[in-house]
Amino acid sequence: MKKNPIIVLFAVVILTLTFSGCIETPSETKPVETEKEDPVIEIPDPSIVDVTVKIINDGEKNDWHWLYNKNGGYIAQSFTPTETFVLTSFEVYLKVTEKADLIIQLQHTTSGKPNGQIINYRVIDSSDLINGWNTANFDSIVLKEDVTYAFVIGMPEMNNIGPVRVYSNNDFNSGQGFYGDSLTNTIWYNQNDEDYLFKIWGY
Repeated sequence: MKKNPIIVLFAVVILTLTFSGCIETPSETKPVETEKEDPVIEIPDPSIVDVTVKIINDGEKNDWHWLYNKNGGYIAQSFTPTETFVLTSFEVYLKVTEKADLIIQLQHTTSGKPNGQIINYRVIDSSDLINGWNTANFDSIVLKEDVTYAFVIGMPEMNNIGPVRVYSNNDFNSGQGFYGDSLTNTIWYNQNDEDYLFKIWGY
């Protein structure tokens, strides 16, 4: 059978173009590069995790500071977590002979002292205050490793100096106790290089 010279020529041209790279052949699709984002910290259901004391100072009661609504009647306690965790509650040890609402704020810090930037806050009703550990519960607040925070505590309705004591000692090495003139104060003074008695719970 005699081959058609036109068909033979056309086939030769197609093969030549293919091997010379003039005709593109399918290739693998390269993945599109995307910008990397900061990892998202997933917060598990508190009912299925173990809540434990993450940071604590509950040693000897060497000294104390009064809580009242005058100059110097507000306190703050800084702390620096050694791991990232979810805050569930904060406790402070008080001696109470008269009662008023207790305000507890979690603030950011500048140079280790509260800077007035409030992360969250809680109010413990005066009727719930006791002699001993008083608890403020928090929800889904992530505290990051090696970041310094501070709890700021005050009783704006307490007019008398003396009825409420916050105890302190010098057993805590990862923070500092302060006193100041208001909850949003930015000037804080060291509490005789001591720290207040507190517990921080989380998971």
